[in-house]
Amino acid sequence: MASVAFTAGASLGPIISAAALQLGWWPTRLPFALLAGLSLVTALTLVALPWPAAAREPATSVANWPERPDGVLPTLHAIRVPFVAAATALILAWSIGSTFMALGPTFTARLFDLNDPAVGAFTVVGFQLVAGIVQFICRQRDPATCMIRGAVLVVAALLACTFGAWVGLPLLFVGSVLAAGIGYGAAFVGAAGTGTW
Repeated sequence: MASVAFTAGASLGPIISAAALQLGWWPTRLPFALLAGLSLVTALTLVALPWPAAAREPATSVANWPERPDGVLPTLHAIRVPFVAAATALILAWSIGSTFMALGPTFTARLFDLNDPAVGAFTVVGFQLVAGIVQFICRQRDPATCMIRGAVLVVAALLACTFGAWVGLPLLFVGSVLAAGIGYGAAFVGAAGTGTW
């Protein structure tokens, strides 16, 4: 559910902003007014919905932890490598996602020599939709494999994007953006799954 919500929001936001810019419908105010309205509707819905009764004992209670005869330090040492790998993959995934969200429209407009905000918005939408689909698919796969392959694909796609932008090959750039979305989705879900013990 979280992946669907994030993907929908990250895809609809650029489309609404681009439409407001293209049509001249208060482009500096309309996206924020819609966001504020949706936030209000969400808050009112959450207040109105019935909530389940509180659990008697949290699932993460110390009483539920397995016995560790060696103590806390060996346990922390054992999870250090998977945690560092998962954290690194998450940082990489979010970094590439943020870069394309912020700079994708600018790169696309310059590479295609267009000043149409909709074209830049569709680059971001394509990235987010591909990432969301891959996140959904990777939920059923081995998290460590998804994390590693996704991170490798993100790095390769970033190199291809850089090369496409440098040489002026718009189709290579756009294809690499979509490949980066695939890697982002896999690395994110894989890292989240690897970091959940």
